[in-house]
Amino acid sequence: MERLNQYRQWIQQVLARHKQFVPSYGEIEQFTVFDHNDDHYLRGS
Repeated sequence: MERLNQYRQWIQQVLARHKQFVPSYGEIEQFTVFDHNDDHYLRGS
């Protein structure tokens, strides 16, 4: 179970880092969504 929690944390860290990259065109809002109950992760813009 501890390994699963570690994987979840890594995924969230990677998505949070990717959110910091700013697109080179326009003002595009970026967001991340974490569903901790069902392990769904979304990064969108």
